[in-house]
This record gives sequence, structure tokens and C-alpha cells, in this order.
Amino acid sequence: MSKTRKLKIVLVGSSHASAMKFAWDELGPEFPDIEVNYLAGRQEKLNRIKIGDHMAWYAPDGEQLEEAEITDQYVQDYRAVLLSDADVVLHVGWSNDPAFLRDLMRRINIDGMPHHGAKALMSRPAFDAILQDYCQRSMLPDTWHGWTSKHVICVETPRRSEAILDSQNAPKRPDEPTDGYREVFDLACDRLEDVMAQHAITFVRQPAHTLAQSGLTRRQYGIGSKRLRNGKHHPSQDLAHMNPDYGKQVWAAVLDKIQQCPALHQH
Repeated sequence: MSKTRKLKIVLVGSSHASAMKFAWDELGPEFPDIEVNYLAGRQEKLNRIKIGDHMAWYAPDGEQLEEAEITDQYVQDYRAVLLSDADVVLHVGWSNDPAFLRDLMRRINIDGMPHHGAKALMSRPAFDAILQDYCQRSMLPDTWHGWTSKHVICVETPRRSEAILDSQNAPKRPDEPTDGYREVFDLACDRLEDVMAQHAITFVRQPAHTLAQSGLTRRQYGIGSKRLRNGKHHPSQDLAHMNPDYGKQVWAAVLDKIQQCPALHQH
């Protein structure tokens, strides 16, 4: 990147944005030509906000609210945020729900995939239909489709820590496919990548080296995760949120995608 102007990234996310935020606190000095700002809130709140004139993010009732700086904090009240200066809008943690796929795999065998002893059997066409619906529900709202002036990137929501397979955290079925989730997760990511590309959205998968044999997240990345609101650690039984070390791995994947876009990495 040239030093004529900083590349500006706006990270929009749920509580899963914490891993990225605290990772960038450490990584930022290594990338002086990149500026990252954050706007995070609960998913249901983010889904209701619209994009209006001049790329102002505004309240769903259509009333333009006062302009506000993008902050590291949760959105307590609806405020207008201008995205016109951003080069990249990075979405983290408010699209796909990997827990749904794990729950599905625990309850059924899928025809054509390794069986694990569940009593129920689902045909492959039925599974494909469920997967198609899953991908549609995992899409970002229409607001973010088809952007051409900005690069929209969506990061895969982290899969649960493999510690969830430990009996002290969540008793599993004796026949749970502890080494069989990866195939389903990877298939879902293939579909998501294709669907999002149709709407000019770049999908970034969870880095492969952060995954355990089971297809869940390696337990080391779930230890020491922090709350976005105050930086305090999540309780040890929280297996959904990841730590800053995980965030660093995702940032590497995101920056790699940006490097592949000539219009962005020439800043």
C-alpha cells in the first residue's frame, strides 16, 4: 500500500467482534497505513438498522439521528454513522450460526456421509434443502448486497470450542460424531461462499489451522476470551467466544483477502 491515504476499515459485529478488536489493539502498530473503527451491538439490533442517503447508517423508523463517531462500545441507542469514508466494511459474528449444524449432526445420520449411530437417517436431498435454507438465513441483510463503491467482507462466525465435547462442559451423546463435523461445516462454507459472492460479498472462512480434528475450534483459542464492553474475561464455561490470539489469525485471513483486491491494496 502507498502512504498517500490510509485504508479505512469499519468492523461491524456482534459480541464476537471482541476477538478482532483486542487483536487489532496489538496488531495495529504494525499496520500504520490501516485505520480500523468498530461498531458492535446485539445481532437483532444490527439487523434492524438501514443504510440511507450518503451511506448513513440510521434507525429503522427513518428518522435521521445525530451523527456520531464509531466507537469500540456496544450501540446503546440508535445513531447515524457515516460509512462513506470506509473502504472496507467487515462483518463479524452476526451471520451464520455453526451451532445449528452441530445440533443437526448430533441427531441424525446423513445419507452419503459417515454414520455415527444416531437412530434417524436423513436423505441427501433433504439435507441439501436444509443446507440451502441455512445459507439463506446466514446471509447478511439485503442492505449489504451488491455494493460496488465499498468492499464488503463477512467473516465466518467461530465454531464452538472443542471443549464443548468435554463432559464437564456439555455432556455429549455417546455416539456423537466427534471427528465428523468438519465435512458438514466445510460443505456449508462452500455454499455460503458461493451465495455471498452472488451479492458481491467476500466470505472469509475460519482459518483451517484454528480447527481441531472434529471441525470445532481448537480449545486454545477459547481460553481467555474478553467481553467487548469492558475487556473482562468471559466465564470459563463460555465456549462460543474466542480470544485475541484467534482474532489475530482471522485478521491475517482478512488482510490476505484485501491484498487480493488491487483496488484496495494500492492505497
